[in-house]
Amino acid sequence: MLNKLRFSIAALLFTLAATQLQAQDPEFSQFYANPMYTNPAFAGSECGRIALAYRMQYYGLPGGFVTFNGSYDQRSREIGGGFGFMFTNDKAGEGVLTANHVNAAYAYELETESGVNFRFGVQAGFFNKSLQWDKLRWGDQIIAQLGFVNPTNETRIDKAVTSANFAAGFLVYSKKFYAGFACHNLTEPAQSFFDATGPGTTLPRRLTVHGGLVIPLDDKKEPDATFSPNILIMSQGKFNQVNVGFYLNKGPLVAGLWFRQTAPNSDALIALIGFRQGDFKFGYSADFTVSNLRSAGKTAHELTATYQFCNERTKRIRYRALKCPGF
Repeated sequence: MLNKLRFSIAALLFTLAATQLQAQDPEFSQFYANPMYTNPAFAGSECGRIALAYRMQYYGLPGGFVTFNGSYDQRSREIGGGFGFMFTNDKAGEGVLTANHVNAAYAYELETESGVNFRFGVQAGFFNKSLQWDKLRWGDQIIAQLGFVNPTNETRIDKAVTSANFAAGFLVYSKKFYAGFACHNLTEPAQSFFDATGPGTTLPRRLTVHGGLVIPLDDKKEPDATFSPNILIMSQGKFNQVNVGFYLNKGPLVAGLWFRQTAPNSDALIALIGFRQGDFKFGYSADFTVSNLRSAGKTAHELTATYQFCNERTKRIRYRALKCPGF
């Protein structure tokens, strides 16, 4: 009974978040393993790339979040930059609330003789949100000693919400630094299951500012070891966060450590370990909660995999590719 009650409360909260409160986009801790999700200006920043990410947030708690993101992007001189496609699936409340996002992006690249290059990206697509009504539980269903028995008098929701969505971004980079800005949900699309309007019924804009340095730790032309301090600041509705940390690369191995501050409270310490083998990259990160949720002992887990590929022509221009971390 206790587990059912917990699940019911979680499901109700997710329903409210979808219909009345200001919801947020899914988030990933490995920002640069999901480059197009972080900023559409990353589309085609490598010769060719397939990137996959899987995140379990608050694993073990009833009604947690499970998110999958997959993308393909390609560099193309013929179109002056690169293009890409992305699919995101987000489930909350053990599948009670499901959102699917499909997007396509194009990024124009401007190279300069100084070695400081610029990218401008746009993204267009749509999202679909659906609710599994039969998994929800309500207070008017409860009979003492028997549990959830009665039918509910709540208005049943059988339809899904589908809306167009747009994003834009900007990058400036060289071999020594990278910085960018992105705005997602440009038109703040409607997401209410009840066709309601007003505060909390749209998906708020997500604003992201990110940047970092690439510091070589040896004298090689293509350094075998690098240190990359970086920062990412994100704001969406009333939700704000700052991520500060670093990557440390040595040969095929990469490690990272970040602290995430979610105003006004400290949120999590993020640890990463990654491995590169040829054109393959694999990463695992864990978010160790330092807020009041730490008493529940729950951790968010994230797995990423990336495959990069180049033909003979694009290999010759790969040295101009964006120099930023791959995890």
